[in-house]
Amino acid sequence: IDRDRQWFKSCYGLKIKETDRSDSFCTIAVDLSEPLIVPDASLDPRFKENKLVKNDPYIRFYAGHPVRLPDGEIAGTICIIDTEPRVLTRDDFLLLKDLAEIVEDEFRII
Repeated sequence: IDRDRQWFKSCYGLKIKETDRSDSFCTIAVDLSEPLIVPDASLDPRFKENKLVKNDPYIRFYAGHPVRLPDGEIAGTICIIDTEPRVLTRDDFLLLKDLAEIVEDEFRII
């Protein structure tokens, strides 16, 4: 995530590779400095008018966990996006958290 854009570094199933930061769900997770879970974006007041919800790719579900650099700055998020509403289970949340921590560990090695 930079000042204007968000890039997807690795995707499965999502056909877009970048978006405007103003449309980014991840920006909210970065700004909050904590995980963000959105079970149904079409019902969430923060996102229901978002063009990524109202148009292709028709995002409904989002779960993102911030990824921190060794200096504490947030580099971005690791996230799950779906076109169907869903509930993130506790086990799924812990897995997402573990994946974010693995990425953070890799940043410490560099």
